[in-house]
Amino acid sequence: MNVRPPTHTRITMRPNFLGIAALGLVAGIANTTSGQVCQGTAPFSAGSARVGAGMQFTDGAKAYGGGLAFGSSNSLFGSAEVSRTEFDDIDASATGFTLAGGYSIAMNTQRTVQFCPLVGFAYQSGPNFDTGFGTVSSSVRAIGFGGSIGTTMPLSPTLDLIPFGGASYEFDHASGSFNGLSQSSDQNYTNVQLGAGFVLNHVLTILPSISIPIGLDGAKPTYGISFGYNFGAPAK
Repeated sequence: MNVRPPTHTRITMRPNFLGIAALGLVAGIANTTSGQVCQGTAPFSAGSARVGAGMQFTDGAKAYGGGLAFGSSNSLFGSAEVSRTEFDDIDASATGFTLAGGYSIAMNTQRTVQFCPLVGFAYQSGPNFDTGFGTVSSSVRAIGFGGSIGTTMPLSPTLDLIPFGGASYEFDHASGSFNGLSQSSDQNYTNVQLGAGFVLNHVLTILPSISIPIGLDGAKPTYGISFGYNFGAPAK
C-alpha cells in the first residue's frame, strides 16, 4: 500500500505486511490455537479447550500473539486470537484480532487422517507513525476461505508427529490516511501452508510451519513456531 502525502515525500509501506496481518487466519498462518489434526495440532478429543501462543517472521516484519479455542474432535471448532506486529523499517506496531472456525471430518475409520473446511476474519489496526510532515494511519481487514488436511503418525506412546498441508483464498482490504487524505487497496491471493506438529502426551503441541502467499505482490514466505495446550473434558 502506498500513501502519498501532499509533499515531495512519499511514504511506502511494504505490501507483505498484508500477509502477516491476520495471525492464525484460516490456513494462512498457523497457530496452535486454531485447529486440530488437520492443522497439525492435538485434536479436541484430548481436551475441548486449547490455549495457544505463536510467533511469525517474514521479510520486514515479525508478529506474536495468542488466544483460545473450543471444539470437538469430529465436529465444529472455533477460536479467537489477538496479535501484535512489528516492522523493521518504521518505529511503529500494529494490533490484530482474529476469529476463525472450521469443521473437522475424519477421512478413515481409525480417524488418523482429518480434513477441515475453514473460514476466518481478521482486523489489524496500524501501523500508525509520524513522518515529520504528519501522521500516517492504516488498517487491514481480511476474510479467508479454505481447507487443510493432516494425519497422525505415532512416534512413541507419548509423542505424535502430525504433518499437514492446506490452502486458503483470502480477500484483504487495506486503507490508509495522511493529513486528511485517504487511500485504500484490495488484494486477493492464495495462501499455501505446510507444517508438522509435535504432540507430547497427546495435549502439548509444538508446531513449526511455513506460509507461502501466491499472487500477493511483494510478499515473502512467513515462518512460524507456535505452542498449544489442550485442557478440559472432551466435548460430547
